[in-house]
Amino acid sequence: MIKYDALTDYLNQRSEISFTVSFTELDQIVDLPASAKQHPAWWANSRNSHWHASAWLDARYNATPDFVTGRVLFERGGDQGRGIGGSKRPRGLA
Repeated sequence: MIKYDALTDYLNQRSEISFTVSFTELDQIVDLPASAKQHPAWWANSRNSHWHASAWLDARYNATPDFVTGRVLFERGGDQGRGIGGSKRPRGLA
């Protein structure tokens, strides 16, 4: 989990209920793998299947990627384990 501690710290400093961050900005915080920029499953809000999800769930956010704009929506209410992007389908998918 150490790899993503900087992301948890960044999110813990945010007070908004929701906000977006570009993949480019996230790359400056942590080095995102290519799969994070291409595969919705990487953003599953579940600790059980994706250990890296703890980075945003520990900060009480859910993550929803938008592959068209290259951004991630973070919304308060993390650790719900509701699957990819909470109850929403990731944007930019056919």
